[in-house]
Formats: sequence, C-alpha cells, structure tokens
Amino acid sequence: MSPRLAGWQVVAVLAMLFAAVGGGLWMILRGIADEGDARDSVTARYQAEHELQAAAERFAADPGPDPAARVAVLERVAAIDPSFAPAHRELGRWRLAAGDTAAAEADLRQALILEPFDGPAMLLLGDMMAARGRTEDARGWFQKTLLYPGGDSLLAARARSSLASLPAAR
Repeated sequence: MSPRLAGWQVVAVLAMLFAAVGGGLWMILRGIADEGDARDSVTARYQAEHELQAAAERFAADPGPDPAARVAVLERVAAIDPSFAPAHRELGRWRLAAGDTAAAEADLRQALILEPFDGPAMLLLGDMMAARGRTEDARGWFQKTLLYPGGDSLLAARARSSLASLPAAR
C-alpha cells in the first residue's frame, strides 16, 4: 500500500467521521429546538385556555357587554394559540351574535378543522344554516351533531329539536 493512498483513506475516514458527528450534532440541536417549540406551544395552549376561562367568567358575571366587545376579547385569545379550537368556536358564537355571519361561519369551520368532533360548533353551524334558509345544510349539521361522540345529552336533545323544526326534506 502506498503512503499516498493511505493519506487519502485517512482524509476520507475523517470526512465521514466529521459528517456523522456534524449530522448527529445537527440532530441534537434540532431536537432541542423542537422541544423548545413544543414547550412554547404548551405554554400558548395553557395561556389560551386560561384566557378563555377568564373571559367566560367575565361574560357570565357581566352579561351586558355587547357581542362586539366579546369578539375583541376572543380574538386576542385565538391569537395566543391559533390551534385552540374552543377559542374559534366561541369567537364564531359571538360573531354570529354580533351579526357577522360570514366571519362566524369561518371561525366555526376552523374550530371543526382543529377539532372535528366539536359538537357545539356543529350545532352552531346548523343553527346558522337554518337561519339563512339553507335547510339541507342545517339538516346535515344537526345530524352530525347527533353523531357527536361527546355524550352530551343536552346537545343531542337540542340537535333533535332543531332537526324536527326544519321543513321536511324534498
């Protein structure tokens, strides 16, 4: 074996070793970053849950604020954690009460994208569709609410009642 070939082999082995160590270091650093992202999302979720609970308590204590004021509070909650479905559902509820049906529908649909079995969001969409005269859409949302696996008997009773109040299917 010539010394020159052995030198190239050493360089090749060192290059592979460096790549392996560098790659491993990158994986470790990326894992730390992912852990930080996860910690940040957990913190955001906790903060959003806390803010939503505080808003619900304020709303219950003071039923006087108009829906637009409640929407402003809930927009801040949804901004804290955009993946928090209950914030979008409540935002949709209060936008509907404020008369902004297009934004309400978008919020309720976003809640269902984030949490597909959100029975209250399904029921709200059914109510909104019924109010708009979109009977078949309303019927579909009320039926989906009845399939909701949450076991909420009041929600199911409300969906059955709303479904029964719709005109007969054509």
